[in-house]
Amino acid sequence: MESPHLSELQERYGSGKLAVLAVHIGDAKPAQIQKLVADKKLKQRVLIEGRPVARDYGVAGLPTTFFIDSDGVIREVEVGFNGAEALERQAAALVARKS
Repeated sequence: MESPHLSELQERYGSGKLAVLAVHIGDAKPAQIQKLVADKKLKQRVLIEGRPVARDYGVAGLPTTFFIDSDGVIREVEVGFNGAEALERQAAALVARKS
């Protein structure tokens, strides 16, 4: 599951360097998602009604992670969960670009 690792990235880099946003596109009710976020103590923001966003970004597989720089340019896209190390590398590279 990718969410706990994204939460760690939000904690590590989130102070103005990185914003992590999870986009939910499943059939769960908003209250179920809110409970999951609270139970798992997730730090990232979660967009609950995210199907239009997923469609606009052309999401074809889950999970899909977009690394978008501060200018709004998509720098990297990962389809599937390739491990915490891959997320860390991409996040660190994106933060380094911003510095």
